[in-house]
Amino acid sequence: HLQGTIVACKELLVSYAALVLSSSGVVPETNTAALRGALQLFDSMQAQYSSQGGMGGTPAPAAAVALPPGFLEELAAAQDTEALGTIMGPVVRELARAVQACSPLGAYAGPLASLKHLTSIEGIAKALVALPSFLPDLAAHTGKLATVASPACAVGILCSCCDCSLQLCEPCVCHECEGTAHVGPPGKVPPPCLPNARNCN
Repeated sequence: HLQGTIVACKELLVSYAALVLSSSGVVPETNTAALRGALQLFDSMQAQYSSQGGMGGTPAPAAAVALPPGFLEELAAAQDTEALGTIMGPVVRELARAVQACSPLGAYAGPLASLKHLTSIEGIAKALVALPSFLPDLAAHTGKLATVASPACAVGILCSCCDCSLQLCEPCVCHECEGTAHVGPPGKVPPPCLPNARNCN
């Protein structure tokens, strides 16, 4: 009887969490939490990986707590693909932005570990690949622009050049290894970067 009660409580908690994360307005929230919406899940992922630099070096909000074990699996089992897509879409886009802001010397372990966890859960993986924004529109974006146009490409890029991903990645490999590096126009690989990156161990 006790075990059944615990299982029922877990199901209710997951159900209410899904309502909160989908910004349904059914569950009363503070204004701050309501504005974060599904990104409250991202905040909890930040807290989970705080010992590894959080998500791209950005600390978790003070009120965020790490996800309990098995929560994402329970959430995926309780929601259909469309509902999961609504919740996970903003989260995976924020993960992609966190990775884009990292160089190979940065705190990229958290975002990549989070993405690995998400895609290891079948329901969530199906929801992510079903999102219209998951793959880049190659008719509109080519080359480097395609790598930042969608979560699918962006999470696979850890750039060793200071402006190779169309934004400054920190810490910059060029500056760390050489001290003085040429920084050219956005989107253009600085000539000294690739040779100098080999100096870093």
